[in-house]
Amino acid sequence: TRSKRRRRFSMASTLPEGSELNGKTKSEYAYDYIKRKIIDADYKPGGKITIRKVAMKLNMSDIPVREALGRLESEGFVTSVPHAGYRLCTLNDKSVVEKLVIKAELEILALGLAANNVPVSAYPEIDAVIEKLKQAERDRQFLSCYKYVREYSLMIYSYCRNDELYRLLKALFYETGAVSRIYELMPAWDRFSVSAHAGIWESIKQGDKATAVAALKDVKHRSIAQVREALRDQGSPI
Repeated sequence: TRSKRRRRFSMASTLPEGSELNGKTKSEYAYDYIKRKIIDADYKPGGKITIRKVAMKLNMSDIPVREALGRLESEGFVTSVPHAGYRLCTLNDKSVVEKLVIKAELEILALGLAANNVPVSAYPEIDAVIEKLKQAERDRQFLSCYKYVREYSLMIYSYCRNDELYRLLKALFYETGAVSRIYELMPAWDRFSVSAHAGIWESIKQGDKATAVAALKDVKHRSIAQVREALRDQGSPI
């Protein structure tokens, strides 16, 4: 009927200009939009996400945005604040630190499984990410350092030949994104981390799996120690 056509047109026209639902519900569209903003560090750890502002940005009602944020909360990306909307998880969230410990052990396992499986054909792409990582450190683009560490790491772990392990790691990388703040809080850690990860990749290319795994274990355990130190400096007991 004509009224149904009007409703369908109204739904489609509420999206930002140039965008489409592509078969997604509005809640799914809002979820993808907010999650991408988090991953790209457009939303900062600890920063507020206001339902009404996001809804206005996406030209939709509050309901799908609230549903999207509820889903993101269940995944550990955001925390609800009574009478104030949502905020991104920060280093002060106990669950983030606990997930960081789990992620470290899973990363060590994944690297051990993947190190000998990375094809030479993948080297140029990973090399390019490592160069971006080094340049970000030189430019003091701290959040970008975390992004590139995550990117190159997941590229390597994708060859672990264990789909469930890889899925868990992808989720944990994004759910512990707040730890990117240690790059800003501790520039000395930033330099060490970038150098260590570049060294891990060189060991993999040389076929030295044992050295790569040992180096990753060291950097991950140091990373957890750095996060705890940062928390102590902020007066957190975690």
